Amino acid sequence: MRTQLRALLRTRLQLHLEQAERPAASQLLSHSGGKPYFEAGEAWPTNPDTGQPLELIFQLVNENSRLP
Repeated sequence: MRTQLRALLRTRLQLHLEQAERPAASQLLSHSGGKPYFEAGEAWPTNPDTGQPLELIFQLVNENSRLP
């Protein structure tokens, strides 16, 4: 049985995650996660059923109106 179990062993890897670096004005760029760009006076959207704040998944910035 020991031989069979040894055949199933795999090399262990450990990942070290580091905070991604973003430019200071990253809110003005398309990105996933992080802080969104808001105009003055805009409010964070909430779920109409629960009233809970929504999570930012991604933000697309339409530079030079290239997106339809």
